[in-house]
Amino acid sequence: MSKDLKPHTSGYMKPPKSKRFKKGKSGNPKGGPKTIDNPSSVIMKVLSHRVPVSGSNRKVSMLEALTYKLRELALKGDQQAIKLCAAILKIATKDQPSLFQQKSAEAYSGYRTKRRAFWERLGMEYPQHLIEDDERDGFA
Repeated sequence: MSKDLKPHTSGYMKPPKSKRFKKGKSGNPKGGPKTIDNPSSVIMKVLSHRVPVSGSNRKVSMLEALTYKLRELALKGDQQAIKLCAAILKIATKDQPSLFQQKSAEAYSGYRTKRRAFWERLGMEYPQHLIEDDERDGFA
């Protein structure tokens, strides 16, 4: 080999020195694309900020402060606030049974537990289909 020839310093898996990443500098200087926040996460982020309560040194979340203000307006007779309170209450309690449903379920349970004794007090034989229902539903 002659002394004039130098081995290649660039090629496959060896980019030229001028094109290699510089130390301390990112390979993607502009960075990745910015993500767009989900609207509901933005709303929850804003409403979770804590704000001071007027006339007090305690802090509550923005959501709690707005709820108190809405309640105050509704109690003063503001019709829009009353409608909004009703709509929020309906959404907030949609998965919970109403008080009427709870009371009627309790009453039905009480009726089922006392049904057999009622038939016996009347001097009547307790029907077989009711015995089977009670056993199936756990009221026996």
